[in-house]
Amino acid sequence: MRVNRKIACSAFPCNDVKHECCIIPNVEVNPDDVSVVLIAEAAPPDPGDYYYAKGNPLFQQTTVQAFQDAGAAVSSVRDILELGVYLTTAVKCGKTG
Repeated sequence: MRVNRKIACSAFPCNDVKHECCIIPNVEVNPDDVSVVLIAEAAPPDPGDYYYAKGNPLFQQTTVQAFQDAGAAVSSVRDILELGVYLTTAVKCGKTG
């Protein structure tokens, strides 16, 4: 399942977020492989810092570090997905302020 084909926000009803920072990941996930959903508060103000952005985004760095601190042998978001953990945000747009 491609996540961005199942989730959308066309009305943008939230007033306290940056709509231009709306992020719905273009990541392939098999729902049968997901056993845990980790939900962060909101997307980052910079889309390049989101979990599934290319390179070494900030959300990936901090989340990988948290999993490593908990004893998981991971080095990327892909490794975390392979553990059955899907990473997402409750609010798809970046926070203001």
